[in-house]
Amino acid sequence: MLRHKSVNSSSHVISLPPLRRQRRAVLVRVITWGHEVDAFEVSAPQTLRAALRPIYSHLPAQGTTVEFRAVEEDWLPLGIDRARHEAKLRGLDDALGFLAA
Repeated sequence: MLRHKSVNSSSHVISLPPLRRQRRAVLVRVITWGHEVDAFEVSAPQTLRAALRPIYSHLPAQGTTVEFRAVEEDWLPLGIDRARHEAKLRGLDDALGFLAA
């Protein structure tokens, strides 16, 4: 697959932008007594911190968990060859580190 460079017939190198697009985000799931009550994706550490402040302040003290999952997606234009990979993160620090990398 041709991704970054192309050579034309006169042997000049033409630089092309990469066709494959990528996205990294954290999927946040709020679970209360076994039921998902909220879920959203964020792609910046500042957004994650801001979104969690009101959630943590209004959650019941017991029976609630917040799960974090790393999400990496890549695809070609028009959604061709789309791939999504998820991995469980151990907590907020892991989620912030994943987004900062």
